[in-house]
Amino acid sequence: EESEVIQRLESSIANPFLLETSGHALFDIHPQRRGNLFSDEVYRLEKSADATTIFFSATTTTNTGNTSPLPPNHKFARNDVVVMTLQPRGTGDFLGTSSLPTQKDAVVVEARVLNVGPSYLDVAVPSGKFLQAFGPASNNIGEEGRGDPAMRIRVDRFFSDVPFSRMVAALGQLTSVSPE
Repeated sequence: EESEVIQRLESSIANPFLLETSGHALFDIHPQRRGNLFSDEVYRLEKSADATTIFFSATTTTNTGNTSPLPPNHKFARNDVVVMTLQPRGTGDFLGTSSLPTQKDAVVVEARVLNVGPSYLDVAVPSGKFLQAFGPASNNIGEEGRGDPAMRIRVDRFFSDVPFSRMVAALGQLTSVSPE
């Protein structure tokens, strides 16, 4: 699974729009803080009003100020692990390597999808990770203040190392020989 995800991300440099239209990524996403779920922070991720790509249906002739729906064939589902990567120059900055999550200098945060709506993803992020990586969200209410309303991130379906680590630990326990 890991090699498949890495290959998909690396190949997106040639045609990033294909990654979004195939349902594996979302670009020009505006994050908003929604609250907490136990010790995790919840963020709503929606296409920004100035997004490079939008996905209104053919029956919708104009954007009436509504948020663009997610791509019609998106693959995001509850409990998916996603990786959010800062688009350093804002809207449209997904064409280069600076916003590719596999690059060592990319600003990346892993999250878990809680809910998928027609135009949004709600994700849970470990407490403090979003603020540490990206700064506060634009609707933040707290001592950190409000963040930059022009902040944009990309969201990719990803893998988690937690199941892999658990599998390795379980295999280690199963195959270990107890001393007598």
